Amino acid sequence: MRATTAALHEAFSELRVEVLHCLRDGDLVATHKLFRGRHTGAWFGIPPSGNRVEFRVMDLAYYRDGQPFEHWAVADGVSLLRQTGALP
Repeated sequence: MRATTAALHEAFSELRVEVLHCLRDGDLVATHKLFRGRHTGAWFGIPPSGNRVEFRVMDLAYYRDGQPFEHWAVADGVSLLRQTGALP
């Protein structure tokens, strides 16, 4: 999770994350988030476009002893690639 977060901050300046929904069931936490920023750094080999981007992510995290233990995420990658200019 830390590596992905660092890569996002390197590729997207002005990065803001809005938590739209957050649910907890015991040691499981689900979040639905909206990311917004400007594509000013390389992202998986895609050169900076300068475009403003917006994409959604849904996460499910399992905590053990109060610490993150497992994490799964689904992101709207196709929409993000279109906004960076990597896809038509």
